[in-house]
Amino acid sequence: MKKLSLVLIFLVPVFTLLNAQGNLKADYYNGINFNEYVGTQYVSKIDFYWNEESPVQGLEPHYCSVLYTGQLKTPRTGTVSFSARVDDGILVWIDDKLIISNWQLNDEGFSEGNIYLEANKNYTIKIKYFNALNEAEIKLLWKLPEDPNRSWFSKLWNRDDPVIISSEFFMPPVDKQLVVPRA
Repeated sequence: MKKLSLVLIFLVPVFTLLNAQGNLKADYYNGINFNEYVGTQYVSKIDFYWNEESPVQGLEPHYCSVLYTGQLKTPRTGTVSFSARVDDGILVWIDDKLIISNWQLNDEGFSEGNIYLEANKNYTIKIKYFNALNEAEIKLLWKLPEDPNRSWFSKLWNRDDPVIISSEFFMPPVDKQLVVPRA
């Protein structure tokens, strides 16, 4: 029985963290200033709209705040343009550099910021969001540097608009990843 308990104690955190790979940690709070902690979940992207239903039980969707943390990796080196569509406020940091600052009431406002990033390097990302009235909306998008291997035909016919950042470019925060000692 002791061996089974030890195996479960080890396996539960491993499976939890494996499922969290490719995701950001989202801490939810009631109140617009992170007043009352409600719960945590891992999200694969930041593309949310909620009105009456909240993402976690106990969260007041019309008066809440969320702290997203994790790591980000870009596939190409160069200046990455980030944009956020929010109702209401948002702050975005990459490696402790504030790149988007719009901490006020907005009705579906867009905010933008740029930063130079190196390909395949992990950067910390922290996003603070609040909603103070009615429905909540938050979308985080990016526009990557131009792909040097892209054909002229592709450039002509395919638009290069910002897109929602997909889970393949996110990882959970470093402090929450499991480190398994070598035998």
